[in-house]
Parts: sequence; C-alpha cells; structure tokens
Amino acid sequence: EDIDRALIALDGTPNKARLGANATVVVSLAALHAAARAHGLRPGRKREPRSALSAREGSVALLVASGMTNGEIGALLHITARTVEYHVGNILTKCGLRSRVEVATRVAAGQLDVGGRSEG
Repeated sequence: EDIDRALIALDGTPNKARLGANATVVVSLAALHAAARAHGLRPGRKREPRSALSAREGSVALLVASGMTNGEIGALLHITARTVEYHVGNILTKCGLRSRVEVATRVAAGQLDVGGRSEG
C-alpha cells in the first residue's frame, strides 16, 4: 500500500491499475524515496559501517585463501563445517565479496585485514 502511494506520486497512476499482474517495474530508487518522503514515509535507513573481521573470521579467511574446504577448516579449528560456513558468510558480507575466490585474492594481495581483534 505504501509503495502504491509512492508510485502514484511519481506519475499519478496506481501501480495495480497501471500494470498487469505479471508486469515488471523498474523504478528509480531515488525517485521512489523522494516520493515516499513527500508522503511522510521514511524509506530505508542507513546501513551500519561494516565492522572488522573477528579473530576467528580472520583465521577462517586465511584458511579459505589456502584452498581448504569447510570440512578441513572445521577439523583444524575444532568446529563444525556448518560453523565454518557461517564464518565464511560473515566474511563475505563484511568485506562485500561474493566468493571464496575473491577472499583468496584479497588475502593474497594483502587487501583483507585478517589480523582480527580479540573475541570477547
């Protein structure tokens, strides 16, 4: 309903009436935010800055860069492969990366701070 109000503000036509059920809409995010603000809505919020890798995430990043699998990393660190998967996900998110290959590339280039901080 709020999105329909914002889209009406863009061109005066409700989304559902203007478009078929299977239509794809591409709306400029900036224009949508401006229209939402004009109607008293508060679109989105600022993201928190990405935090540094924890000491454990730094260790996992180094082992990922060495080519180890989640199972191998888990056995070495005495944690489950699923926990390693969780840490890898955090590393990818915090660093804005999409794959283990990108982690390895960044570590090799010295562009990833894997020094970590102490875990509390």
